[in-house]
Amino acid sequence: MKTILQKSRELLHKIEVDRAVFFGILTKVWSIVSGPLTALLIILKFNPELQGYYYTFSSLLALQVFVELGLGTVIIQFASHEWSKLKLDNQGSITGDKHALSRLVSLANITFKWYLVGGVIIAFGLGLGGYLFLKSQASNISWSSPWFALCFFTGISVCLIPVWSLLEGCNQVSVVYTYRFIQGIITNLTIWIALFLGAKLWTASISVLVTILFGVAFLKYKYWRFIKELFFSQPIEAHIEWLKEIFPMQWRIALSWISGYFVFSLFTPIIFRYHGAVNAGRFGMTWSLVGVVSAVSGAWLFPKAPKFGILIAKKEYLELDALFLRITKIFIFIMILSALAFWSAVFFLNKISHPFALRLLPLFPTTIFLIAQVMMMSSLPFSVYLRAHKKEPVLFVSLIGAALIGLSTYFLGKYYSITAVAFGYLAVNIIIVPFIGLVWYRCRKSWHGNDYSAEKLSLRNEYIYMKIKEKGIFYGIRKAVKHCLYAVVCQLCGIVTYPICRLFNLKFIFLSERAIGHLCIELDCYVKEGLLGLRKNYKTILLAPLAKVANTHLLGYWESYFKIIRSPWLCFLLEPFARNRLTGYPTYHFAFSEDSSHFPEIQKKFNGQPALLSLKEADRQYGEACLRQMGIPEGSWFVCVHCREDGYLGNVNQSLRNADIRNYLLAIEAIVKRGGWVIRMGDPSVKALPAMGRVIDYAHSNMRSEQMDVFLCASCKFFLGSDSGLYHVSSVFGIPAAVANYAHFSGVLPYGPSDIGIPKLIWSEKEKRYLTFKEVLGSSIGQYLFDHLFIRADLRPVENSAEDIRDLAMEMLDKAEGIIQYSKDDVLLQERFKLLLSPQHYSFGAISSVGRDFLRKHSSLLEDK
Repeated sequence: MKTILQKSRELLHKIEVDRAVFFGILTKVWSIVSGPLTALLIILKFNPELQGYYYTFSSLLALQVFVELGLGTVIIQFASHEWSKLKLDNQGSITGDKHALSRLVSLANITFKWYLVGGVIIAFGLGLGGYLFLKSQASNISWSSPWFALCFFTGISVCLIPVWSLLEGCNQVSVVYTYRFIQGIITNLTIWIALFLGAKLWTASISVLVTILFGVAFLKYKYWRFIKELFFSQPIEAHIEWLKEIFPMQWRIALSWISGYFVFSLFTPIIFRYHGAVNAGRFGMTWSLVGVVSAVSGAWLFPKAPKFGILIAKKEYLELDALFLRITKIFIFIMILSALAFWSAVFFLNKISHPFALRLLPLFPTTIFLIAQVMMMSSLPFSVYLRAHKKEPVLFVSLIGAALIGLSTYFLGKYYSITAVAFGYLAVNIIIVPFIGLVWYRCRKSWHGNDYSAEKLSLRNEYIYMKIKEKGIFYGIRKAVKHCLYAVVCQLCGIVTYPICRLFNLKFIFLSERAIGHLCIELDCYVKEGLLGLRKNYKTILLAPLAKVANTHLLGYWESYFKIIRSPWLCFLLEPFARNRLTGYPTYHFAFSEDSSHFPEIQKKFNGQPALLSLKEADRQYGEACLRQMGIPEGSWFVCVHCREDGYLGNVNQSLRNADIRNYLLAIEAIVKRGGWVIRMGDPSVKALPAMGRVIDYAHSNMRSEQMDVFLCASCKFFLGSDSGLYHVSSVFGIPAAVANYAHFSGVLPYGPSDIGIPKLIWSEKEKRYLTFKEVLGSSIGQYLFDHLFIRADLRPVENSAEDIRDLAMEMLDKAEGIIQYSKDDVLLQERFKLLLSPQHYSFGAISSVGRDFLRKHSSLLEDK
């Protein structure tokens, strides 16, 4: 018995079922049981017209969101962040950080006053407004007194919302969800008894009154100390300022909630107005049962919202994402399963022509509404994830969706049928839901690179506004719609062809950037990942249209690992398959990512094995012949040198990655003195080198060719480069590289296992000093990739000195010749620098190193200021 119990607990833990989720599930299971039973009693005790009024009451009551304005959700998020420093003791009192407690008290004071006023507005304002709407339908049903009573009791219940929200935000979710389970049972029992005794429209008022009484009794018994300390005291020191802190998030959530009314609750009043109370009742009952389907899967999601907030406050983003992924998979699976069960029940009732089927919508519109609702609810985990950051970035999408649904519901409901309303709802969701996923993806990437989300979002918004100003107000909308449509095409292509690709074990990869680094690292990592057994082995088709290939000769070296398609038109047709996760394989994350990359893990495990590519004999003979023509004697060794300039790619707002070739002259002279030759790489747009002995300015030579580029990078003793992708050609052939002038500070550890890199130092114009390595890597600065980021922060990357680059080159030459020596202090400095890198940094975990002499010279920057 003990073994079975242990296995059960392990299974529940695996599918993320803790106490809160368990009671949340029980609540939803109870909803599954009680919902149909309530509907059955309504069918038995109400006539079709009375049913219409009952569900219209519920829809009108949903207008209370215009009074609440999303504050309950905001309370949960703000409270969870403060609660990360607090806890309840055995007596039920709050202990912990006084600063956080003071802010929590101020939050309670603000919200109680808000909901007190809101309760009055609901009791009287909503009561009068609903009365004027309902009296538009001529009827013999006595509905006015039950309606006013319902509004009055609802106004009282609203005053309890801040208490429940604070409890949930303070991670009391297990107790709160236990209470909600018991409350659900009591509420339903009350409704059933009232219906059975013939209370008719008074049923709703009675159930709300019982809920209030039970809630007050529970809070008095369980959390009286908690309530007194928060709601009957004043903040001592720190305050939460509503206008500065809460309002920026609340108004967004408020608009989102208001839009939710048009998405979920406008249907019944419109149908009531234009199609009568009977049809409103049929829709209301159908929609309430669809709501049960949505709520069942929510039992896994909503109890985790406070946990999301706590993990965000602690900046534990990896754990957050892992939890989110597990919850989302479970949420969607349960939702689809529940939807299929509900549809099957409706289908069965219609199949046997049961009288109860006449109290629901016909099967066809029910199916459309159900599909649309599943699609809409699939975006809910993404919205909860984003709101846990105390932000509401999906506001714009929600408003557009609400406007479209509201308009389609009104016009289609007024002039057409309920089926037309269902199709309108589905059409809008098909358009809107992918946008929510896109917003989530972009925000997550921006917020979790480091603790600098506000700055990155602000810069992103500035860029969007600039584009709108340049290209017109509809630029952003056109681009977003185009992206959305393309995403839909990719998904459809992947779904249709997935069985075939699975049968033949096929995967597509698309070469998306015309930069030589992408032609090297992404493909190199992909192949190594397969050889190491880190992924399944596929027959891989590489889509490499000529416009995206930086070096077609190098592309040919990958033919032993990929089936390569070069035709631009064929690549265009097959690209959607590469963009879909079912049929394609993403490679951008391997090394070319703003945040952490996967190459360090792969290189660490592959270290010691031969490079994937080796120079072909024909290329070797051709290259050596060219070297003779350049004047380099047979048997001589040489070093390739390259400095990045804007000429090749143009100004892409990354001039900070450029370097001055004159600062490399000292290193070039040192290499020549050691007996080597130097071949300066690049294209004719780079600055010309001064005439120097044993130095070939290949960039301005008539010997330049793609074949020769590959030969030189694959045959040099080592590559001396800058923050550019060309040195990666040497890396994939197993040639080490010494890379100076890294502007992307967190990427200073180069790709190759034996490589060495040194970063540009960061000068603060404001403080007139160099920032320490900890200051750079412990903030957003370590991730900066664009010029305007440094300009905005009043910072300036400073190029490495000629001496620093010479020392770097000599260290690499000593390594290549096997005479390098590192002291214990050198090893310690290296370890101290790498400890500053975190999992979010580009080169975290890389086995390459920072220049020895650079760390010696700037060891003071490893100290805290």
